[in-house]
Amino acid sequence: MRTDKGTLPHKDFATCLESFFREYLMQERGCSGKTVRTYRDAFVLLVEYFGSMKKMPPEKITLDMFNRDAVISYLNWMEDVRHCTVSTRNNRMAAMKSFCRHLMCEDPSHMKQWCQILEIRSKKRDDVDRVDSMSLEVVK
Repeated sequence: MRTDKGTLPHKDFATCLESFFREYLMQERGCSGKTVRTYRDAFVLLVEYFGSMKKMPPEKITLDMFNRDAVISYLNWMEDVRHCTVSTRNNRMAAMKSFCRHLMCEDPSHMKQWCQILEIRSKKRDDVDRVDSMSLEVVK
């Protein structure tokens, strides 16, 4: 079945997200409980982002909405609105990328969309203490 745009429809977001946690992370990858909870938190916040910024209730979120622009916007929202650190932002990005690797097998007809998300780079920390701010006297 093709959509009006002539492309194949996306699989269900909720179904893919559940299989990501139950099958991919826990069974296939054998991730620790801490990793699973951290990734869960990333998706809880993604759902919160869609609700507050896009006025989209959780049950209406689709994989079509989960694209490069939405993920970048979500990551920026994490920093700007929730005041998360760059490190936290990058951890949330790791969860999104892991989900995309899962989607490559679950929904391969949209591989380009998943690859575009995987291409998002981690942000470099801008708050690192710089050695050059130390005087030569202190180093001696």
